Amino acid sequence: PDLTDNEITSVDQCVKVMLKQEDLDQPLATFHNKHHDTLHIFWSNEDGEEFLVKEELKPGEKFHTKTYPGHTFIAYDKSREGKKTFTVGVAYGEEEEFHIEL
Repeated sequence: PDLTDNEITSVDQCVKVMLKQEDLDQPLATFHNKHHDTLHIFWSNEDGEEFLVKEELKPGEKFHTKTYPGHTFIAYDKSREGKKTFTVGVAYGEEEEFHIEL
């Protein structure tokens, strides 16, 4: 089967890194607060436990963090009534931006 453009790009990145005997960077996740209020960002592990990774992300602000493919993050508003879940869908060496509106 033919490779997609995304797959070709991934193979290209991997080969370049291997030839230089380097490692691919972890995925970079960016959370952009598009909500009208301050948000709190948590990482959720496989057991559903939540760990605070960014407290008080103000409206319009961005937060960047290195992560792993498949990791789940949860954004809450101040009251923890508003909630949105995000799953990292990019591979090593890639970036993903999440626009948060609750």
